[in-house]
Amino acid sequence: MRMKTWPLCLLLLLLLTAGTARADVTFTSTADFDAGTKAPTTGGNLGIETNTDNLGIAGGSLELGSLKGDSFTTADADADTAKWDLVSGLSTGCGVVSRTIAAGVMSISVQSGAVGCRRGVRTAVTVSGDWDIRIKIDTVLATGGTNLLELSVLNEALVYCTDGPSVDGLLYQATLTLVTHALDAFTCVNGGFPAVGSQTGPLTDPRWLRLTRATNTFTWYHSSDGSAWTQDEQTTNANIANPVYIILTVFSASLVDGTTSVMLDDHHLATGSVSAGGYRTIGDWTSLSQVSAETETVVNVNLAYSGSTANGYIDFVAIYDGATQIAFDGTNVIGGTSIDYTFSIDLPALWTFRIGLAGDGSATPNIQSIAITLTIQEPTGCFGESVFGSILFALFAIIAGVAIFSAVYFGVMSEEARLDVQVTGVLIIAIVITVTVVSGFLGAFQMGATLGC
Repeated sequence: MRMKTWPLCLLLLLLLTAGTARADVTFTSTADFDAGTKAPTTGGNLGIETNTDNLGIAGGSLELGSLKGDSFTTADADADTAKWDLVSGLSTGCGVVSRTIAAGVMSISVQSGAVGCRRGVRTAVTVSGDWDIRIKIDTVLATGGTNLLELSVLNEALVYCTDGPSVDGLLYQATLTLVTHALDAFTCVNGGFPAVGSQTGPLTDPRWLRLTRATNTFTWYHSSDGSAWTQDEQTTNANIANPVYIILTVFSASLVDGTTSVMLDDHHLATGSVSAGGYRTIGDWTSLSQVSAETETVVNVNLAYSGSTANGYIDFVAIYDGATQIAFDGTNVIGGTSIDYTFSIDLPALWTFRIGLAGDGSATPNIQSIAITLTIQEPTGCFGESVFGSILFALFAIIAGVAIFSAVYFGVMSEEARLDVQVTGVLIIAIVITVTVVSGFLGAFQMGATLGC
């Protein structure tokens, strides 16, 4: 009769599945990246940013911080940051001037004297190409007559269209009250600023303003929510130069004392190029502490990314046990879209993953996902005391017992045509001998299997 093969298959299955299992730790969303630590915080800005900090960064990814956007998530007492420089208009008569970043907004407040006051901030570097510039404005206080918020794009590091004879650009001017804005569009050419179209409004506060360039065609837009845009004015002018600075100023133009205070948020360069110096040169991101069994081992780290070049690249990946680095790969990644790092590091109970980005200030890679593959060893102790060892011994015991019992049974049956009392007695004795032998082997098995533990 042919022997059935299922016991052997079962044994092989147990041998194959009793070894290791696999698990992944992944970071793929903005929430994942925001939960970690984005660093360093220098010059009033983060070295690493996400879409939460910078609307110019795609959701579900991280990059070096840049002037592609600013949602003002990092507080700064004077708003003079790596992204923004403080500017003062040529007007005089300012009283108290305040420019701060706090609670997720930039606030600019000015007091006017006899001849008004204009103060604000300007991007630290220029933008070029066909640009699309957006900002949210929200009036806090507007007293003393005429109060203006001005969004300008100018080819010189000045403040206003009339500040120099060669100033070119655009101006979007919002006349402020506590509840409405009236909007006026201007071009700036050779220090003059003719109006484009007529005044729009009044419009409810808050309001998003937007300026775009498509070759020599310029368009002014406004919005009540930052997503549905209404075209205000449009003109074509070949005399407006590129690149430009983005300038945000508040003007209290009254001939009597007054105060203007405006909150600005969600600066976004939706299209256009930031010039050299508009990106941070270093940044790193560290995950939340991960809880691990003592038997977990890191075997692979996969990064999915884009835009990695010699000007902005992946600098390193590392794994930490608290402040102690336990794994590191400092290969500069300057191309491709995916890379695997191979490790074999046993993890402590708590560990973190860190990635570093670097560049020359003109570019950044974009990290879209981090997947860490772990090998999880079964809790073993020593082989003879493990689940796997016990299963193996039990199989051995069953096979040995069946073999001895079968040998005795078929030996007796070869002499007798049927089972009688004598045969039954012999079989009982055989079973007792089998149990005794197996029990004896168990102690020896465990002793031999645990030597050196």
